[in-house]
Amino acid sequence: MMKTSKVPLLLKLRLKRCKPPVWRDVAVPGDATLKTLHYCIQRAFGWDNYHLHNFTIGREIEFGPAEDRASAWGEFYDEAKVSVFEVFSNTDKLLYTYDFGDNWEVEIRAKGYYDKEPVTPPGNIIKIKGEDPPEDCGGVGGYLELQYYRQHPEECDEEMRERLAFFYPEEFDQEEEE
Repeated sequence: MMKTSKVPLLLKLRLKRCKPPVWRDVAVPGDATLKTLHYCIQRAFGWDNYHLHNFTIGREIEFGPAEDRASAWGEFYDEAKVSVFEVFSNTDKLLYTYDFGDNWEVEIRAKGYYDKEPVTPPGNIIKIKGEDPPEDCGGVGGYLELQYYRQHPEECDEEMRERLAFFYPEEFDQEEEE
């Protein structure tokens, strides 16, 4: 039986290696599973759940979807059977990795209990810093490059303009100027 509590936790989700910082504070019921937390993270960063993911504590303990067990290097636990409360009763941080090609790493820390009601939906976003990184943009490096060229469009070559138009169509018209 999993160790749990219905008391909501306030979690800080911080995208690693990203400057300026990108983070979200979210409230999650303590009895939510890591599988539920995965969906909360997806929503918090505007991702679409197209890719594989896992959670790790240190380098030894991995949590993920039961069907991905073959990918585990050390101890592996089904994310649907472990509560957020249980994890943060035993550690102060958890690492979430999404899209093993782009390798988005989100450090998760418990900031304390969330005393406001209700926490609906699970993963209620409380505070935001930084823009959502687009899915499939090349990870942190690609995201930072996109941000730079959005601020300096005069420096864009044709290929970069096409990339920007793909990720930010409302800002960069793909039609050529006459």
